[in-house]
Amino acid sequence: MSTDRAKRHKSRHRGITYRLRSDGGRSYYVYAAGQQHPVAGGETDALNLQAELRSKTARGALVRTGSVKLETIAAEWLASKSKLRERTRLDYKADLDNVIRPRFGHRKPSQISADQLATFIRELEQSGLSGARIKNILKPLNGTLKLAQRRGILATNPLDLLTNDERPHARQRDHYVWSADDIKKLLAASTQLASEPYAKYDYSLLLTLAIYSGLRISELLGLQWRDLDLKTHTVRVRQQLARDGSLTDPKTANAIREVPLAPKISKQLAKHKLTATHSGQDDFVFPSRNGTGLNARNVVRRGFEPALKKADLHTATPKITFHDLRHAFASLLISQGITSIELA
Repeated sequence: MSTDRAKRHKSRHRGITYRLRSDGGRSYYVYAAGQQHPVAGGETDALNLQAELRSKTARGALVRTGSVKLETIAAEWLASKSKLRERTRLDYKADLDNVIRPRFGHRKPSQISADQLATFIRELEQSGLSGARIKNILKPLNGTLKLAQRRGILATNPLDLLTNDERPHARQRDHYVWSADDIKKLLAASTQLASEPYAKYDYSLLLTLAIYSGLRISELLGLQWRDLDLKTHTVRVRQQLARDGSLTDPKTANAIREVPLAPKISKQLAKHKLTATHSGQDDFVFPSRNGTGLNARNVVRRGFEPALKKADLHTATPKITFHDLRHAFASLLISQGITSIELA
């Protein structure tokens, strides 16, 4: 008669059972907090695990896990984040929906191990994602696992068990070093594109302000005329334009600031205001035709990238992004000791 290996037998220690393996050995289990915990070892190891689990139970660190899935806790975690910027919330939701849930959403948090997460990170790296991007993907996962841990669904956050070499490492991207000629070529190319018969929008002044102010694209698009003091040559950054077209607080508290403008740029902005269809105090400095804020992606694809290509800078190494415009003027002054530069 064959041995029933599925049967769990009582050991001489209460709360510890075992099953018989095909090799004649025993696989031990410890019962704690309403569930059976497998033991990697023999009876002594089972006793040690039992003592550890009893300690965690006494501290409230181990309770019944039930059947709650990670995707359920992830939804609750995201809903609880009331202070997130809308853009950050949308990014977290996209990563949860498109990356984390397909891989781990159907599992209980207790079924997700550090080894599985290490494999997950390696696969993301092999797919070509940067360390910084992978870190961002792990943020909502870490938040979800911490919530599960706080509720007693999870004894230990498996992300905390990863070794340093298993974690993603963000490498700071090299920025293009602009020359005075590069800046002139880019702005001249933008002006030329705006003069073409098919042109729908002139992005030249927007690019000029990006270069000579260091403002982020969301800050540029969130500027209203009341934020500009063209007499004192100052722009006040106090909001930014979100992806959904709403005005939100800047990225950080330090991002609320006053930025000086060169007199020549103030003059260009004043000229722009005189001819603008939308020039009220609450109107955007760079509006769409119907007065709403411009879409950042459209600015990059329809304004910045075509000008970059026409200026023959699209093949530059490292690749130039719109964000690099923030560093253009400052790096130019530092690298060449220039105190002023003529606008194109």
